[in-house]
Amino acid sequence: MGQPTILVIEDDSTDFLLLERAFRKAQIAAQLHWSKNGLHAIDYLKELKEAGKAFPVLILSDLKMPLLDGFDVLQVIKADPLLRAIPVVVLTGSARDADISKCYELGTNSYLVKPSDFNSLIEASKTLHRYWISLNRTIVHSKH
Repeated sequence: MGQPTILVIEDDSTDFLLLERAFRKAQIAAQLHWSKNGLHAIDYLKELKEAGKAFPVLILSDLKMPLLDGFDVLQVIKADPLLRAIPVVVLTGSARDADISKCYELGTNSYLVKPSDFNSLIEASKTLHRYWISLNRTIVHSKH
């Protein structure tokens, strides 16, 4: 089996590149697939679904994005019987209680506020990988 794929939904290219760099520094063997907004991410998942290809093992999603925001993405993913088992971790700059509450109501598996410095991002990346990819077990179907 190859490297697991993590779908990163992030409209800020700098934030995505920092996360990618943190994964490399942490020596995490995972392929990060970048979607620049929620609509792009849903299209990507739909393409995988239609082709019968494997889904990402984890989705990291920002909240505040153009076209479809993180709330909308959660609604679409958690309403789809084939996608809902994919763990979704909201990784955002918002620490607002209302945002946290709404994300859990919509079915997020975890809510993390983006670390403020690069070393903390490396540690958060290691923890995300260790828990969601190494330890967590889920069944994600990619076929109709």
